[in-house]
Amino acid sequence: MFIKMEDLLSWKWTELVRHKRSIRIRNSPPISKLILDPSATA
Repeated sequence: MFIKMEDLLSWKWTELVRHKRSIRIRNSPPISKLILDPSATA
């Protein structure tokens, strides 16, 4: 089965975002939020 690079990248991206989100929920302090996801404070 052939997987397109775009599909693989988008899948990796969604996994990364999901992972970041779960970390953000676990580490509630604002400082860790700032380190993990600068765009969240923008």
